[in-house]
Amino acid sequence: AKTLQSNIKCNPNMQPLLPQLSQFLKESLLEDIGIAGDITSNAIIEKNQEVEFDIIVKESAVVCGTIISEYFFQHYGSCKYQIFAHDGSRVEAG
Repeated sequence: AKTLQSNIKCNPNMQPLLPQLSQFLKESLLEDIGIAGDITSNAIIEKNQEVEFDIIVKESAVVCGTIISEYFFQHYGSCKYQIFAHDGSRVEAG
């Protein structure tokens, strides 16, 4: 079974929870897209389509969700990614 890797940067207190989080995310994704994938996405996005995107905040914020993002990027598809700010980091607008 695929689990969150222990080398993912996160609060050390969260490390023991990674196996449970991994299982929860796997079940959530299966429930959301099923075995055949998301019908809408399959209809409008070509299988090998490449996408590039940035997430830009409109005001100062605290980053959260990078652990979940890394999990999906590492385990579902051949995704190249780069994370510039990790969970708990403060970022400014723009």
